[in-house]
Amino acid sequence: MQEALEVIQIKKEDDSLIWALESSGRFSSKSLYRLMVNPGEVDVRMRDIWEIKLPLKIKVFLWMLWHDRVQIGEQRKKRKSKHSELCKYCGRLETRDHLFFNFSITQIIWVWVRVSLRWNRRPTSMTNFQYMLNAGEIERSKSINFFVLASVAWTMWKSKNDWVFNNKLIKTPKAFPHKVLPLLKQWKKILKTKDQEVMEDTLLKLQEGL
Repeated sequence: MQEALEVIQIKKEDDSLIWALESSGRFSSKSLYRLMVNPGEVDVRMRDIWEIKLPLKIKVFLWMLWHDRVQIGEQRKKRKSKHSELCKYCGRLETRDHLFFNFSITQIIWVWVRVSLRWNRRPTSMTNFQYMLNAGEIERSKSINFFVLASVAWTMWKSKNDWVFNNKLIKTPKAFPHKVLPLLKQWKKILKTKDQEVMEDTLLKLQEGL
């Protein structure tokens, strides 16, 4: 103990608090949340999501989507909820990949995105989207691609909840792109200038593909 104490140098300065979870020494809710969810370990795949310019609630939603934590039918079934685990639209088991990628309306949205942005194929699952992103099959900047994923998934999530909880049903798939585009236009404002130009080009292509 004496040897350990000898290396400590006492200064006359006032004590100060240092937050050890950030290199800056300053507290951040993100680092605290990271410690609570995954103590001692950082998921490097999530850095892109936390660093992109999106509203915080959308980042949290993307994180939950990425980790399959969105409260859909399959999750309710695991938790033995009294609510139905079936898709409100088609009656099948409501999984993450079913609702956000493979349900008939969602397929139409992703085909619109694929054709408009000249992707080689539409994503069929969260894992498939990750592969397309990492393999460079999606040519646009990673932040723009996350914007597209977020706008499509958030639109589907909100529309489904409006039907389940508010009895508001969108009767035609044509209405969905007109909900996706305003989100992208709104989020474009918080991008850096160079990314705003890429987003503007993305919006033009999506509008042309309607």
